[in-house]
Amino acid sequence: MWSIIILMLLMISGISLLHIIKRIEANIKPSPVFYSDQDRAIEFPIDIVITWVDGQDDARNNLREEYRKRESKIVKEATSSRRYINHNELKYLLRSVERYIPWVHRIHVISSDQAPPKWLIPNEISGFDFEIKTSPQIGNKPILRWVNDRTILGDQNLPTFNSHAFETAIYKLQDLTEHFIYFCDDMFVTKPLQPSHLFSHEGKPKVCAHFWTRPYRWDPGIHSQTWRKIWSEMSRKYPSHDKWMNGHVATPLTRKLMLEAEQLWGSDWLKTRSNKFRSGSDVQPVAATVILGQISGTIIKNIGLVNRFVMFRDYQFLNRFNMAFALTAKPDLLCINNDLNQPDKYGDKLEGYLKKLLPFESIWEIT
Repeated sequence: MWSIIILMLLMISGISLLHIIKRIEANIKPSPVFYSDQDRAIEFPIDIVITWVDGQDDARNNLREEYRKRESKIVKEATSSRRYINHNELKYLLRSVERYIPWVHRIHVISSDQAPPKWLIPNEISGFDFEIKTSPQIGNKPILRWVNDRTILGDQNLPTFNSHAFETAIYKLQDLTEHFIYFCDDMFVTKPLQPSHLFSHEGKPKVCAHFWTRPYRWDPGIHSQTWRKIWSEMSRKYPSHDKWMNGHVATPLTRKLMLEAEQLWGSDWLKTRSNKFRSGSDVQPVAATVILGQISGTIIKNIGLVNRFVMFRDYQFLNRFNMAFALTAKPDLLCINNDLNQPDKYGDKLEGYLKKLLPFESIWEIT
């Protein structure tokens, strides 16, 4: 008898939860665009750097498998297709940039010797290092530059399947401005932002802190291992300085600070650049740079922006609720990661959320 009652209550609860989720999902709408005169207060140019890989490139996937077989000590997490799968996130990232931070100077997309996706405006220049311009160029919109990773990593470090390797060398990009914002291709802007939201008038990056200000103590994942490596080393060298983790969202940085981080970490930084796959021994370049900036007083904790990291694990009730709430609540900066174990199973559902959040086309898309 009691089992029947409990079962009925669970069914009623499930139906009610589904009804709530559907109502929340129905309220996912793009933020309005509005700006004040404050967006002119900061006059130095600001670029964007994006790292991107085409996970549907068979030649690239076969090459990755070939190198994976050569590695004797490599963990599953480092080679998971979650790190390479493509659900057109770059398309929605560019939409968010054009709508919410159109004041950026130039956008650099770093790829692993891969052609741009088919939805991107075609170009007359052949090869894998060129500028992508709208036709006709609209006003003073930023130029999108497609960059071959060879131009910053050098042949001796290629091929690489390690995003940390990319990050060790992004400050080497040709014509990159001193101040820039770093995005992985699954990071988005969801509200209108001004330059002063991300940099101080003196040029100091304003970086969002992670919900957990210290690295996960027991998490065996590579991400947490690299964080603990940085945390431990910097605590030993600078015991009297307070530190906090940066949020896994778009991060404002400077070239000068990244170069200083490379000089501080020396051989560990260069070893990370040469690692074919992620490793617990990697230096996590962005995190290492942010902590160095905290210690040197050249980075400010951003208390004005809301950032949210969401793991798209499956399409069950709790995950749907988490996604719908995150997108309805409109954090300023958002990151959506794929499931480690089944990264492509619900890709269409993930893209469906992004279509609701960013339903407009950017000037770089084929119409």
